[in-house]
Amino acid sequence: MNASRITKSTAEEASLAAICDALLPKLLSGEIRMRNVERFGEEVL
Repeated sequence: MNASRITKSTAEEASLAAICDALLPKLLSGEIRMRNVERFGEEVL
């Protein structure tokens, strides 16, 4: 794997972790529902 792909993968991993950290507590608490997740995820990014 070259350095460019590693950098891209690392950035993608950080982005996904941020989305998970923002969404999971809200989903578990019932604050948001699955039909609202896509819109909320766009706001996180």
